[in-house]
Amino acid sequence: MSEGLKPATLFHLPLEILVMIFSYLSVRDINEVARTCTTLRTITQYNGLWSLLCQLHYGIIIRRNCEAFYKKVLTIYGRLLGTWIRDDYPVGGLLHVKFHDNFIVGSNWRPHPALGQPLKKTNIFRIELDDSNNVVINCSIDGSSQHPCILNIESESKCAAFETKCNQPHIHPSKSSFLHSKWVEASR
Repeated sequence: MSEGLKPATLFHLPLEILVMIFSYLSVRDINEVARTCTTLRTITQYNGLWSLLCQLHYGIIIRRNCEAFYKKVLTIYGRLLGTWIRDDYPVGGLLHVKFHDNFIVGSNWRPHPALGQPLKKTNIFRIELDDSNNVVINCSIDGSSQHPCILNIESESKCAAFETKCNQPHIHPSKSSFLHSKWVEASR
């Protein structure tokens, strides 16, 4: 090395290159890198890194609060994204769980009572972060009054499955068929 030139380090790389490198790491490894020094911690907190991870791992585009959404919502509930079949309803029904406008929404599609009509859509639940970055899971069956609901994910089951259950069923008595449902993967 000629005199006067200093050796290049990781810190000489442009931020975009560091983000691409870090995108190959697991969340656990990113957290470990963040513990090594303040400069790397700052890079691991960069919103663009977490936005890229959301896109690479879950196929969603999110622009704000990406790190908290990834770590608190997607790592737990991201596997629900997709289509599910209602396991306990005699006439069937599909649940489509998708990312929409910084939250995850589960929409039930069921047959219309009149044959030949399009499927009827009812939003069942919504998962999001509140202003303090706490995960909030709300029942949204009737759309007008959101209130807490429960999502139980069966991790020990042979097939992927989860349950939805409204905590306040008295709010929407006419929607009793949606209040407690079990869902299984549509591809089983």
